[in-house]
Amino acid sequence: IISCGAGFDTSFFRFVEEGLLKPQVSFYEVDFEEVVERKAECILKSQSIKKCIGPLQ
Repeated sequence: IISCGAGFDTSFFRFVEEGLLKPQVSFYEVDFEEVVERKAECILKSQSIKKCIGPLQ
């Protein structure tokens, strides 16, 4: 799945939480660098999202 102009959309996290993504499915979000950086900051601050995706390396 490729989400163009994803912005602050949280579909990926919802799909994971609800078990809607199969292991063979890849999910990519594409956006401007500034938007991606801000979204990453929000993700790092969100306990519920970090719980969904697991530890970051």
